[in-house]
Amino acid sequence: VKRISDFYSFSAPKSNWHYVMLLYFSTLSLAAAGGSAEVVSCLLAQGCDVAAKNVRGHEPIALCTAERSRAMLKRAMSAHVCYATGTQFSAKKRRFLCEWTRNFFCDSEVVRGYAYGNHSDKVPERPFTYCEEVADHANACDIRLNELMRRHSANLEDLEKLQEELEEAKTESTQWPCDVKVLHEAGIFGTKIASSIALRKAELKGTYEETPEQSSLITIVDELASALDAGVQAGVAPGDIERARSISKRVLCDLALLQAVEDSTKSAAARLDALHKTIGASERESANPRLIARGQRLRKKLEVEDRMSRHLASVQPMLGITSLRGLEEELMKSLPEWAKDSEKFLSMVDKFAATVDEAASLVAPEGDSMGTDEALFDPETLAEWKTASDNLHRLFSERKQLEEEAAAAAATKKKGKKKK
Repeated sequence: VKRISDFYSFSAPKSNWHYVMLLYFSTLSLAAAGGSAEVVSCLLAQGCDVAAKNVRGHEPIALCTAERSRAMLKRAMSAHVCYATGTQFSAKKRRFLCEWTRNFFCDSEVVRGYAYGNHSDKVPERPFTYCEEVADHANACDIRLNELMRRHSANLEDLEKLQEELEEAKTESTQWPCDVKVLHEAGIFGTKIASSIALRKAELKGTYEETPEQSSLITIVDELASALDAGVQAGVAPGDIERARSISKRVLCDLALLQAVEDSTKSAAARLDALHKTIGASERESANPRLIARGQRLRKKLEVEDRMSRHLASVQPMLGITSLRGLEEELMKSLPEWAKDSEKFLSMVDKFAATVDEAASLVAPEGDSMGTDEALFDPETLAEWKTASDNLHRLFSERKQLEEEAAAAAATKKKGKKKK
């Protein structure tokens, strides 16, 4: 028997070769003759009489020419008592090699069984023999790893502590013959924990009160995307993935809204459109409330600015007029149509005044004592608009007075005609 796989086949119960060959040779004799140290070691672990002769009267060591196998057999033959109890070995009291400590024990001091040779194996086929101390330590490591793999937390400190404990347990497990499947699963779990930690750190960066600058937000978005990809690949808990995705969406909304707020290169209409869309998306995702409020203030300012722009275009011909009294007929005819009708004139005066009042009502956010917010109108502009509003109101009052004077003159003229 030259290979361990041949030994497994040969030693399988009910194997024809098993019965035929054992009629003439001991199993250890066959292994010794084959020269495989691995097979000899496996046989010594299963317990055998190292002095058992074959049908020709040869002991296994006499058939062994391979140096390693021969040294192993010599060591076995020199071990006369159990390493743990001191019990004398004999043909009936067989010696068992502990595959981990490489010491020999009697059958009552060893644990035997079958283990997985590889984490992908479906059935445990590799026979093992360990002394009780080794088996207990290996079993304790397996239990510890399994306990750690059942733990879960969304708290960063807990995750980092779990990662530390897992690494310690994995290091401890390298000192003992632990279950290869458990070790493999622990490796996968370790990757998952590392991904969970990276994901949680990215989440914490995406949770803020004061909105960072655009460049910082872009970095946070990239880190969250990378951590999410790694987390999905590592099998991070679905709940953790969903939570991180929600935060990622909120950060993306913050970034889009901040870009809309700070991009002053677009036209007022384009900026208003961008603000409408990004504020709506941010509100749906419950994004940063301070940034939403900032966007709403700017949107309000732009809406007021847009209305005022249209009002100013309408009243422009009236702004240079100081009085309607004595105005030349040609100039009177050139006035806007609304200025020729008292009701329309009053409506324009009211709209203009309401827009000016709305512009003046815009206030700085809490904490901005200097009034530097981009959603505020500068005092000079407000003063200019207030002057224009007052002038319109004065012109309207003057127009009403002129109308009343004209009506009174017409009434007097009519009475004079009746007396004649």
